[in-house]
Amino acid sequence: MNNIRSQAIPESALSSALHSAPPRRRVMHIARDAEAMQRAGVIIVMPAKVSSPWTPATPARRKPGPGVTKQGASRVPQGMVARLAAGSLALAVAATVLGGDLLLVPACAGAATYYVSAGGSDEADGITPGTAWKTIGRVNTGTYGPGDAILLEGGSTFAGPLLLSPDNNQATAAQPLQITSYGAGRATIASAAGDSGVVAAGVAAFALANVVLAGADAAGGGSGIMVLNETALSLAGIRVTGVEIYHHTYALYAATADPPSEIRDIVLSEVNAHDNAAGPSFFGHYLLPAAVSGDHYGIANVRVERSELWNNTGAGLMGGFGAGLVLMNARDAVIEYNHIHDNGGNNPELEPNGPCAITVYDGHNFLVQHNEVDHQRYALQNQTDNGGIDFWGTSSTIQHNFVHDNEGWGFTLGAGDPETGGAGANWPSHDNVVRFNVLLRNGQLLPDRPAEMVPHCFAAVLMFGAPKRFEIYNNTIFAPFVADVPIPEAVQGLFYLVDVPGLGDTWSDIHLRNNVLVVDGDVAFVEVPRPAGGTGLRIEGNAYLGGETRPVVWGETVYADVSAWASATGQETLDQALVATVAGVDALCQAGGAEAADHRLAAASPVVDAGLDLGTRFGLDVGQWDFFGNPVPSASGLFDPGAHEQRQGETCASPPTVGPGSGAVLASLLCCGSVIVVASGKGRALAVPATSRPRFYRRSGQRR
Repeated sequence: MNNIRSQAIPESALSSALHSAPPRRRVMHIARDAEAMQRAGVIIVMPAKVSSPWTPATPARRKPGPGVTKQGASRVPQGMVARLAAGSLALAVAATVLGGDLLLVPACAGAATYYVSAGGSDEADGITPGTAWKTIGRVNTGTYGPGDAILLEGGSTFAGPLLLSPDNNQATAAQPLQITSYGAGRATIASAAGDSGVVAAGVAAFALANVVLAGADAAGGGSGIMVLNETALSLAGIRVTGVEIYHHTYALYAATADPPSEIRDIVLSEVNAHDNAAGPSFFGHYLLPAAVSGDHYGIANVRVERSELWNNTGAGLMGGFGAGLVLMNARDAVIEYNHIHDNGGNNPELEPNGPCAITVYDGHNFLVQHNEVDHQRYALQNQTDNGGIDFWGTSSTIQHNFVHDNEGWGFTLGAGDPETGGAGANWPSHDNVVRFNVLLRNGQLLPDRPAEMVPHCFAAVLMFGAPKRFEIYNNTIFAPFVADVPIPEAVQGLFYLVDVPGLGDTWSDIHLRNNVLVVDGDVAFVEVPRPAGGTGLRIEGNAYLGGETRPVVWGETVYADVSAWASATGQETLDQALVATVAGVDALCQAGGAEAADHRLAAASPVVDAGLDLGTRFGLDVGQWDFFGNPVPSASGLFDPGAHEQRQGETCASPPTVGPGSGAVLASLLCCGSVIVVASGKGRALAVPATSRPRFYRRSGQRR
């Protein structure tokens, strides 16, 4: 069989092809192209039973035990791997269309396959199921070339760790070493306390799929996957797909040495990381002056998609454990379609600096979109931070996320001057866009918390330090007021911007436009304690819903209404006219409801068509879609403030629409390095060059 070949497809054509379809119909359509795909070097395997695909809208509050898989997790049909390998084909189990609809198996010429079975023998040759090896220890003594495959018997448990080094892994990023399960179910690599499941030291070029990495103690110090680069090389090619990781200190830990050391080209897809001290965590050389000034990034080209990262509590460890996902000193990253929830809560720290669900420090060129981030919890000893998205980066976009019910701030957008440092803030943050997100009920204690915990009512969006050139528009932000707050000074405005004296730099050019700000009670819409602490702050075209006695705090002055504040400061004024909209909470379908959809604009809302044309006035490209998949602008040609652009005839009773590409599935685990395979509801299986970066939109605003 020929090696798999890239098929160049324009990104515009790909975008138009990605539409939703029922999974069984999608498989039927793709099957029609089987002959053409096989000519391209792709073997198509049709499972006997097609299950419904997992989507990010699946409810998730359960705690699966060892070996429990998500509904619809893909499995290799029993015996299929052996039959494929028997005909002298070099097997590379790789790209799996998510949800188990389809298995695509590119064949790598000249590669070898090795089997590991609980009933095997380490004295055997390992090249057939009947002559399988018995232990991971035997695997560690082998030597593997480009595209080789290590197949672990499904349903069996093997003692780890699996060790990869330049001595035994001679695969390449284009043809990585494949590690996956065969037969029924998934294999488990079990680690003793303090040990890791898979360790790659000084080497990358591996693809791990369809296995379980079970630790023994979340506080024990091991990682589900540990990747270390202590060399000056750039290590490339890590694919982790359909893997469950639990009871480790880090679900995944990746770290580099000093520049120019680098780990790049990393994909995490359909990962279920839970009950660890911390979720996947990537650390470049983020403390070095060369790193914080943007001269070099230790982590590069990362995609984290369609994964569930939850109940990573901190395990009582000091040092900021309890985050769902961490990237420090990283560039060119996409974080999308993930559910990150119920992390933190057991993360004590001597300094007042707790973890957040998504933490990005010193990041560059990030796209963070279509994630649901919720229920990040305080520790009793560490009641600070523990919010939704903590982002300190440059040239990035945060859009279409549903961030709700986190005990800390919804968004923390901080920055320090890398030249002067100071105040503990050492990472730059500038030239970023934050748009079409829905933030609900952040900054408050969750129900049934210990009586000795102090209830806070923090900002939904906190900006501090020296952030520069931020465009924050078309977000919907809601915060109810918690009565009887014992520390009134802890209460901050819904949008809170503050400089840090002594930092050596200040914020500048922060633009807050076309947002819907909703408060239910005595909470300020906007609070800027020191307006002279920075320059270029413009607040224009926003809608202010609700509010009672403290709508705006501006320095030492508390303005009783938006118009008085606008008249005194020039904010919310363009062409000598007030451009803000002030209304009650009934302008929304159901302010304070549990769903993002409850915060759409009501049919007769005064907010409809009240937004500014940000493109015409300020030269912004606002994109084509709102949070719910409606086109922007609507048929009227006018713009609505907030994350919802009301379409013609839409009512609160009508469901949100779906944007283009919803239902499309990306199989991001590559084999032989040639293509990414996309299953399209249009009835075509598209082989897309791996360098392409198509963007997808999903049905948003529904409970998972």
